Amino acid sequence: MINTIKKRSEFSKIKNNGISAKTKSLVVLCMKTHEEEGVGFIASKRVGCSVLRNKAKRRLRHLVKEYESMFPKGFSFVFIANFRTPTIDFQELRSDFMYAVTKSVRLVRNGNS
Repeated sequence: MINTIKKRSEFSKIKNNGISAKTKSLVVLCMKTHEEEGVGFIASKRVGCSVLRNKAKRRLRHLVKEYESMFPKGFSFVFIANFRTPTIDFQELRSDFMYAVTKSVRLVRNGNS
């Protein structure tokens, strides 16, 4: 099971030092870590009311659990929801998720950070 990022300092470190991959329904920040890897979720008020923000994070957590084996060791990820995340078709969200994760890992491994 992947650890959850909860501290603001960890989110900031990934935001400042990581690589981002953007799709129409989410943004993925990825960073190679020497400590324990983790996953974080962000849904700001721009996503909508609290019901929509919680739905967006729930959908992203489900995708992380579904594709947990896809995440390489030694990488931390932050998933940022946008206003489309809670309402977009789940299959479309899944394809955006897969694309963003593979692209960000590829960019970090190629040294574009």
